[in-house]
Amino acid sequence: MSDESVEETLAWRPSRHPRCGRAVVAAVATLVGGIVSSTALSGQPHVPLVTALQNETRPGADTRPSLRTPQLEYIHDHAAQLILGGVLLAIGLLRAAGRRLATSTRATKAGGPSCSVPR
Repeated sequence: MSDESVEETLAWRPSRHPRCGRAVVAAVATLVGGIVSSTALSGQPHVPLVTALQNETRPGADTRPSLRTPQLEYIHDHAAQLILGGVLLAIGLLRAAGRRLATSTRATKAGGPSCSVPR
């Protein structure tokens, strides 16, 4: 059990909680990251997996390029956009979850044995 009282823990949260700044950053980063990722993948050529596998079973498949090659080339050409979208999504996730985890951990410690996880 922590040495803090419940009142101290409850007083701690508003003093540490910024005025929506992190929530706005998380929301904007998640929204922009999703848009960037979707835009990067929107024009990729589509070849159904079954069609590509059927093509591989025909004679001469080892000398022809795969039907999926254009799709892989498209992803390679747009890798920077995909990475940027992933980084923005990760920033949004970490911004949204980080504060919640810190507050939950502190509240659980202050709650005493009734809030602790059995070991």
